[in-house]
Formats: sequence, C-alpha cells, structure tokens
Amino acid sequence: MGINRIKESFDFGQGGLYNRYKMEEDMKNADEKMTVLVAGAKGFIGSRFAERLREADSFRVFECDRYTKEKDLEKYLKECDYIFYLAGRYLGSADELMADNIDGAKRLIEQTIALGNNHFKMVYASTIKIEAEAADDYTKSKMAAEEMIIKLAKKHDFPCFIYRFNNIFGERPINKSGVIEHFCYGTLRGEALKISDKNLVYNFTYVGDLVDELVLWLESDDKVEGVLHLTNYDTISLGELADKISMVADKMRAGQDFDNEFDKNIARVCQYYISQGCCEKT
Repeated sequence: MGINRIKESFDFGQGGLYNRYKMEEDMKNADEKMTVLVAGAKGFIGSRFAERLREADSFRVFECDRYTKEKDLEKYLKECDYIFYLAGRYLGSADELMADNIDGAKRLIEQTIALGNNHFKMVYASTIKIEAEAADDYTKSKMAAEEMIIKLAKKHDFPCFIYRFNNIFGERPINKSGVIEHFCYGTLRGEALKISDKNLVYNFTYVGDLVDELVLWLESDDKVEGVLHLTNYDTISLGELADKISMVADKMRAGQDFDNEFDKNIARVCQYYISQGCCEKT
C-alpha cells in the first residue's frame, strides 16, 4: 500500500476517532499521571525519551525491551495509556528488519488488547523515507508496519499515531550511527569524506530536540490521529554539511562559540567522539 492509501486509511469518518478519544482524556483527573510505556527503552531514542519523561514529572513511565520479564510486561500493558514503539532495527537482512520492525509492534498491540486494556493509544516511530520514490528493505519494513497498525486500529478501535522521523543524529557509537555522526568522526580523524552526491538534501533533527518535541506533543490537548512529522529540523545538502562540520571542528579547536543550535548540536557529537578517544587513528 503506497503513501496515498496509507493516508486514506486514517479516514475514520467526520471527526475521526479522535473526538471520542479526547473526551476520554478530558475526563481524567487532573492530578492523575499519564502512564507511558516506552518500547525500545534501552535504545538511542527510547532511552533519552524515557529519561525526558521522568524529568517532566507528570508521567508514570514504564520501560520494556526484548529482555523484559513477561510478568512485568503484562503489568505495563494492562496499565499504560500510551505505547511508544521506539524499538526496531535499521540494519540487517530483509527478514530481520521485518521481524523487528513489524512483529514486535504487532505482538505488543495484540497482547495489550488480550489483557483487556481498552484505553491505550499506539504511537509508532516510522520513517520519512516512506514518502520518497525509492524504498530500501528498512523503508519497506516500516511501510508494512504502518499498514499493519492501521488495520489493527480499525479492527479493534484504538487510536494510533504514526510519527515519521527524519534523519536523527546525536551522541552514539559510530557503528550504530548516521550521516552526521560519520562525517564528524571522519573529520575529527582527518579522513577524506566519501560523498556520492554533494547536492543531496536531507532534514536532520538532533535526538534531544526529538524527545523534547515528543514530550510536548504528549502534553498537548489537541492530537490528531494519522501521520505526524517532526517540526524541529535543519535542511542541508551533504556538501554543505561536510563544510559545516569542518567549520565546527575548527571552531572547537580555537575555542570559539557557535552561532546557532544546529552547530552546537554538531559540536556535541564531535565532543562525544573526542571523549571516547575516537579521534586517534589506529
């Protein structure tokens, strides 16, 4: 199912399911904390999101991953108001990607329903790559997951939200990183960057800004079911990005300040690799 049909799948009628859902939210006691289950809570995004939720002090936070005990998971699924599915796999075979990006989410949804939780809402982390022309195995697995969740939402009458993330960057090991991290790592080590097309343009969001936006969305009164996009991002070509990272590295060496948040966030990534001792060639 392509992007147009995915969008059409969210047509639940005038007002959608959301009017009913918002009424349920409004009926909650103002002093009652919202309960959020973070699936993939040990990962790059999930760990930061869970930490940020706790800092907000207005949520009960449950965490789960593939090692969570079944009895604990059942408690979380029975009590949660939201499931944020931030787990998944970016690299691997087509079968591995399908298993991690689809089957895990499906099991959580079906188990939640089987346990009698009739008030949960599902938030699934997908990718903006779905809206591009070409699709790799990762993108195909995310598209299939979106279709599965929408079908289950219609069948079992629960609200679902598909958050299509763009390129997320931040402090993480180089073997699990993306474009900005690799460019920072290579620049700090004095390596020539390999860029296939310097004119390719991407949207980038720092992981800290991502989790802040997710918390603000969760705290908001108006939520519309369907496909959601991040509002906080920087757009830049790969050629411009390489030049910017070189400039940031030079400013860091000179002890100079940075002009904007994007540069500061790139500097945070660079500082992370410096602190890890990654800048010395072996």
